[in-house]
Amino acid sequence: MPTPEIIYSAVIERENTMGTAIEEGVAVPHARLPFEKKPLIVFGRSLNGIEWNSPDGKPTHFVFLIFTPRQDDWSQVQILRIIAKAMSNQETRAALLTAADELQVWRVLENAFTPHQIIRKTGKP
Repeated sequence: MPTPEIIYSAVIERENTMGTAIEEGVAVPHARLPFEKKPLIVFGRSLNGIEWNSPDGKPTHFVFLIFTPRQDDWSQVQILRIIAKAMSNQETRAALLTAADELQVWRVLENAFTPHQIIRKTGKP
């Protein structure tokens, strides 16, 4: 099991190489980790926004932290593409900002990503 320091180091190394904010309040920090066997995505939301050196100068409200296996270039690129496409929808971003709780956030994400067949870790749709 990786330590928080190993994870942090991998993400910061990538962030220092090239920023991962993609405009409209979205950032997609990512790293390839040798111990990962399949992709893992962690979502976070900041209602106030975080300075993330975004190309459009806007604060980041939505962070998709992506970990993929070290030898898996395809998954990382596909995940980044899917997130960028889903989060380009202004209604999705607005709904995420106004979601009152974790369940509402999940439902917005589920609706945004369902066309891409992304499901919960538990296997429940």
